[in-house]
Amino acid sequence: MILASDTKELRAEIHLLGQNEVVAIVEKADGTYVALGLDEGLQINDGSEYTSGVLKSDRNGHSIVLAGLENNEVPDVAAGIVATLLTQQSPVV
Repeated sequence: MILASDTKELRAEIHLLGQNEVVAIVEKADGTYVALGLDEGLQINDGSEYTSGVLKSDRNGHSIVLAGLENNEVPDVAAGIVATLLTQQSPVV
């Protein structure tokens, strides 16, 4: 996941991600959704980084790599559930 910004609040949220296991709902290229990490969770990988630069072509933000191993098949997520989740307001850190 690429986050193209850097704020105090965003760094606090990334810190929370690093302390917990995460479930990610991912949209595939065909428009369907799957839940990654539903049973075992995902964790931030060591390959994550923060980059900054002064040129317009430089990325200023975070690149976060999530990794996990699942014992069960990756479940599909109904588009209606995703739509409902997207209308929810995120809690303030």
